[in-house]
Amino acid sequence: MGYWWIWIIVGIILIIIEILTSVEMDTLYFGIGCIIAAIVAFFGLNLLIQLLSFAFSVIILRFTSHVIAGKFLYGSKEETETNIHAIKGKRGIVTQKIDNLRFTGRVKIGGEYWKAKSYNDEIIEEDSPVIVVGVEGNKVVVKKERR
Repeated sequence: MGYWWIWIIVGIILIIIEILTSVEMDTLYFGIGCIIAAIVAFFGLNLLIQLLSFAFSVIILRFTSHVIAGKFLYGSKEETETNIHAIKGKRGIVTQKIDNLRFTGRVKIGGEYWKAKSYNDEIIEEDSPVIVVGVEGNKVVVKKERR
């Protein structure tokens, strides 16, 4: 008679404990390790092989599951734009005529006033709608919005 049924019982108990108490998944690794050791025991391999399969499976699960879970939970490594770069694509209104040759221009974007320059060196008149296409230093680069 093998030890496989003992491994199964301990594994199920550990998995239930994990479900009821923890979010760190540590007891889950041990529960799955017990199930793997039970499979080894079921095929009649000796206790040393069972213990080694248990230990290796717990170690492998511990060090690989976070990487695998991270890919599913967080998806791509695409970063979210923040701070000043988050205003790209926002719409605004010109509050001072934008003329790159005279270094003039201001826009209002989301309640904030910014120094501005034209994307393609065109002169943009006051009260014109614009779209932010980039940021250069402390100035936003805008282009006239075509309606």
